[in-house]
Amino acid sequence: MHQKKFRREYRQFIVEGEKLCDEFINSNFNVRQIYLLDSKRVKYEDLLSKISKIIEIVDVRTDDLERMSTMSTAPDVLILVEMPEELSISEAKINYSSDLTLVLDGLKDPGNMGTIIRIADWYGIKNIVCSADSVELYNPKVVQSTMGSILRLHIFYTDIENYLADLKEVSIYGALLQGQNIYALEGKMNGILLMGSESHGISEPLMKYITQPITIPSWGGAESLNVAVATGILCSEARRREY
Repeated sequence: MHQKKFRREYRQFIVEGEKLCDEFINSNFNVRQIYLLDSKRVKYEDLLSKISKIIEIVDVRTDDLERMSTMSTAPDVLILVEMPEELSISEAKINYSSDLTLVLDGLKDPGNMGTIIRIADWYGIKNIVCSADSVELYNPKVVQSTMGSILRLHIFYTDIENYLADLKEVSIYGALLQGQNIYALEGKMNGILLMGSESHGISEPLMKYITQPITIPSWGGAESLNVAVATGILCSEARRREY
């Protein structure tokens, strides 16, 4: 399950650490197995009895968890989870006129992806659309970085150019180094917030779909912002405009 090809083949992924494992066990996700140290067995037997779930518990040793884990320090608990059925964008019935949807173009870093999912959850953004070449949602580092926010959002992977081309009368805000100062923009920010990759920004074929280029003004000498940091600033500003 450390490798994408096997996650896709078996439609399963791993979750690590007590807090995150507890959230998944209490969620609608189907947890297949719980791997844990003997010292944690009573806790999870009690938890499963309280929520009326039957999940296989497998006792393992610390060295087993060290081999199974993707973390530098192995946790006491690791679970194996089934990937849910993928919802299509049309099934999500996104209302672009009243809310903000994040669109991510070519994000490669799992930490950035997980942090952006967490940011979206903080600001009540329910839908994220990712390009097909973005880092996989169930990459262990992505799952870990979301800190449980993965459970509360709809996240889609698609051909971004076709997706944007099909949208009609939807405001598309593109985060660029050259654009209108976000703090000088008027009105609410409903529609789509398009964020580019860490190294190349928004890809050239998508530029023609941007209806409002925006930028975060700089007061110092840094060349650029980390994409997750920039997403947080823009989401914060978008929500501020609703007050």
